[in-house]
Amino acid sequence: MIDKYFETPLGLDEDAHKRLVAVAAAIDIIKSAISTEAGPRNFDYEIKQMAGQIAPLADAIQDAIEPEDN
Repeated sequence: MIDKYFETPLGLDEDAHKRLVAVAAAIDIIKSAISTEAGPRNFDYEIKQMAGQIAPLADAIQDAIEPEDN
């Protein structure tokens, strides 16, 4: 998924495409975290808590991928 970060399809806005890829990666990370076996869990609570982490995680993914401007 992340390998498509720099491959913007024709006709799409580059920044929007990059954000979409980063958000999709963040959602995959959260799905993996929720799907692990950890005993009794409250999935509704965990999903609500994780939903608030999608944007910050996507921001961190983009920050890690984008080259630094120096």
